[in-house]
Amino acid sequence: AQAQPQRLAACAIPRAQRKLLRSWPDILVACGNRRDDALLAAYRNDGITMTALAQHAGLSVSHVSRSIARAETKVEQQKA
Repeated sequence: AQAQPQRLAACAIPRAQRKLLRSWPDILVACGNRRDDALLAAYRNDGITMTALAQHAGLSVSHVSRSIARAETKVEQQKA
Protein backbone atom coordinates (compact mmCIF):
# COMPACT_ATOMS: atom_id res chain seq x y z
CA ALA A 1 0.00 0.00 0.00
CA GLN A 2 1.24 3.46 -0.82
CA ALA A 3 1.16 6.33 1.62
CA GLN A 4 -2.02 8.39 1.54
CA PRO A 5 -1.68 11.90 0.00
CA GLN A 6 -2.50 13.65 3.28
CA ARG A 7 0.30 11.73 5.03
CA LEU A 8 2.80 12.60 2.29
CA ALA A 9 2.26 16.31 2.95
CA ALA A 10 2.69 15.85 6.71
CA CYS A 11 5.72 17.08 8.58
CA ALA A 12 6.81 13.48 9.23
CA ILE A 13 8.98 13.82 6.13
CA PRO A 14 11.56 16.53 6.88
CA ARG A 15 11.40 19.54 4.57
CA ALA A 16 14.93 18.87 3.31
CA GLN A 17 13.81 15.46 2.11
CA ARG A 18 10.62 16.73 0.52
CA LYS A 19 12.82 18.80 -1.78
CA LEU A 20 15.49 16.46 -3.06
CA LEU A 21 18.94 17.74 -3.95
CA ARG A 22 18.95 15.28 -6.85
CA SER A 23 15.72 14.31 -8.51
CA TRP A 24 14.65 10.68 -8.54
CA PRO A 25 15.21 10.41 -12.33
CA ASP A 26 18.74 11.82 -11.88
CA ILE A 27 19.55 9.28 -9.17
CA LEU A 28 18.13 6.48 -11.30
CA VAL A 29 20.18 7.50 -14.36
CA ALA A 30 23.33 7.84 -12.24
CA CYS A 31 22.84 4.21 -11.17
CA GLY A 32 22.43 2.95 -14.72
CA ASN A 33 18.63 2.65 -14.44
CA ARG A 34 19.00 -0.12 -11.83
CA ARG A 35 16.17 0.69 -9.43
CA ASP A 36 17.45 -1.35 -6.47
CA ASP A 37 20.88 0.28 -6.72
CA ALA A 38 19.33 3.73 -7.09
CA LEU A 39 17.16 3.22 -4.01
CA LEU A 40 20.18 2.08 -1.99
CA ALA A 41 22.26 5.05 -3.16
CA ALA A 42 19.49 7.53 -2.39
CA TYR A 43 18.93 5.98 1.04
CA ARG A 44 22.59 5.70 2.04
CA ASN A 45 24.26 8.59 0.23
CA ASP A 46 21.51 11.18 0.02
CA GLY A 47 19.91 10.36 3.37
CA ILE A 48 16.43 10.10 1.89
CA THR A 49 14.01 8.15 4.05
CA MET A 50 12.28 5.04 2.74
CA THR A 51 8.95 6.86 2.96
CA ALA A 52 10.21 9.71 0.78
CA LEU A 53 11.77 7.23 -1.66
CA ALA A 54 8.47 5.37 -1.89
CA GLN A 55 6.70 8.61 -2.70
CA HIS A 56 9.17 9.65 -5.40
CA ALA A 57 9.46 6.18 -6.98
CA GLY A 58 5.73 5.43 -6.80
CA LEU A 59 6.26 2.31 -4.69
CA SER A 60 5.13 1.10 -1.30
CA VAL A 61 7.47 1.55 1.64
CA SER A 62 7.74 -2.21 2.10
CA HIS A 63 8.75 -2.63 -1.55
CA VAL A 64 11.43 0.05 -1.11
CA SER A 65 12.67 -1.72 2.03
CA ARG A 66 12.93 -5.06 0.24
CA SER A 67 14.67 -3.47 -2.75
CA ILE A 68 17.25 -1.80 -0.52
CA ALA A 69 17.85 -5.08 1.33
CA ARG A 70 18.36 -6.86 -2.02
CA ALA A 71 20.84 -4.22 -3.15
CA GLU A 72 22.73 -4.39 0.18
CA THR A 73 22.98 -8.18 -0.15
CA LYS A 74 24.33 -7.77 -3.69
CA VAL A 75 26.96 -5.28 -2.48
CA GLU A 76 28.03 -7.60 0.34
CA GLN A 77 28.33 -10.54 -2.07
CA GLN A 78 30.49 -8.47 -4.40
CA LYS A 79 32.85 -7.63 -1.52
CA ALA A 80 33.34 -11.32 -0.64
